[in-house]
Amino acid sequence: MKKLKLISLGGFGEVTRNLFVYEYDNQVLIVDSGIGFPDTPLFGIDYLLPDISYLVDPKTKKLKKKIVGILISHGHEDHIGALPYFYQQLGQPLIYTSPLAAGLIKAKFDEFKIKGRFRILSSADEVGIGPFFIQTVRVTHSIPDTYHFFIRTPVGTVYHGTDFKFDNSPVIGQRTDKERITRLAKEEKVLLLLSDCLRVDRLGRTPSEVSIEESFLKHMATTKGRFLMTTFSSNLDRFQQVINASLVHNRYIVLVGQSIQTAFRVAQKLKYIKIPPQKIIDPETAMTYPVNRLTYLIGGSQGQIDSSLSRVADGRHPYVRVEAGDKVIFSSDAIPGNEVNVYRVIDLLMKRGADVLYPEISDELYVSGHGSREELKELVSLVKPRFLLPIGGEYRHLVTYKKVMMESFGYPADAVLIPDSGQIISLDKLGYKLGKKLKLKDVVVDGKGVGDVGTVVLEERKTMAQAGIVFVVFLVRRGEIDNVLLFSRGFVFRPQSEDLFEQAKKKLESFIGWKHLDSQFDLQVQRRLERFFYKRIKREPLIAIEVVSRG
Repeated sequence: MKKLKLISLGGFGEVTRNLFVYEYDNQVLIVDSGIGFPDTPLFGIDYLLPDISYLVDPKTKKLKKKIVGILISHGHEDHIGALPYFYQQLGQPLIYTSPLAAGLIKAKFDEFKIKGRFRILSSADEVGIGPFFIQTVRVTHSIPDTYHFFIRTPVGTVYHGTDFKFDNSPVIGQRTDKERITRLAKEEKVLLLLSDCLRVDRLGRTPSEVSIEESFLKHMATTKGRFLMTTFSSNLDRFQQVINASLVHNRYIVLVGQSIQTAFRVAQKLKYIKIPPQKIIDPETAMTYPVNRLTYLIGGSQGQIDSSLSRVADGRHPYVRVEAGDKVIFSSDAIPGNEVNVYRVIDLLMKRGADVLYPEISDELYVSGHGSREELKELVSLVKPRFLLPIGGEYRHLVTYKKVMMESFGYPADAVLIPDSGQIISLDKLGYKLGKKLKLKDVVVDGKGVGDVGTVVLEERKTMAQAGIVFVVFLVRRGEIDNVLLFSRGFVFRPQSEDLFEQAKKKLESFIGWKHLDSQFDLQVQRRLERFFYKRIKREPLIAIEVVSRG
């Protein structure tokens, strides 16, 4: 009996890096392709990608599976951001998605000079993709055009319910189509529900997006200078609310940052954003306007080092500055791992005199795009699946989700799946089995490099950041060591290093004995110096060894 395989190549128990594989008879449907962020600082790494080595041989770059299509649920970075990096490796399959997500993806592809292939889906569409039959459902989130999917397969129906909330008064778009969910779930019993679970530990329901606009109006009324709002670049609801408040207070809108400008341009073209054209001015022109007539929508809500908001906070932005009388609103939560950078920017903005509001001190200026416990329970009651699989949360959210659904609906423990990261789920008409685990690795993006920074390089960067680097240069004449030089950077203050390095040099000479080099030479030098420096000053610098021939 053929089985349906379900795999998360971003890893189960991860909030971001969404990429799910549905595989039947060696044919693969991909759902979402997003970026992620390190939980802890990774020394120069910008973000993380899903590990697609299950689909593409990392050595030959050839496909190992037949990709029948890519299905995208919505336009947030953790669902579309990875596509430009491996779309061509995947054979440039047809991308099935909403108008807004398609527009945002096309803008990314233009930056990478990639031609994409798209099939635009409506909010109540039906389409066959290989052995899979897809039915879309409109849901509300913090970005319009968000879909859930009924994925009908030869072994049963899976409901793919990524990020959502049940917002009864969305700022842009329509409410969740609960009637369609109910009807489609009755047509064929749902074998498995994949459900967002990020806010399962929050009781009740998540407030509507519309609740924020009144807060923007209130805070804008008391702002004497510039009003700056930062959020995720694809949070169009928040954009529209700030625009509405700005029009009331006769302020102009200034778009700052490439990601903000791109998302705004795409949304305007699709008529999701409504604003008189004359109310938008560019950052350079804004410098000639009275500061109390300006509202800035600015990128950098996660404190990224070179983002527009970071450069404003550092005083490095050519056209935007903040000072006393200005107000800065952070209308987004910090992604786990980004807290240090976010608070750094907040501190710098405050030092410049700005009044800064952020979720920890003011919960009236941000609401989540994810449903709380009662909404997650409501989705289960609408879909009535046989099995449940929480996604889009960290491990504690998966465990809490399982407990809640067992207590609320009487699901047995084995009916709520919590796979290990990389574990393959096999499904047939009788049930499921948790199979082998893929060894998923962190694929890192560092500048324009993808996957070329591995564990060794990261460890070296970590060592240099913590203890500096010592350079050891061996001068060789006629195949034998003639002299050795030591110097460092970020290890010890130079005037104080002469005695230490002289002793280290003697330590090396005592074991080298000015003999010929051999295959273990570098390793022996490294180990002896590491032990020597740790014993002397309790530091373990990176040891960089260079051999220079002098004839």
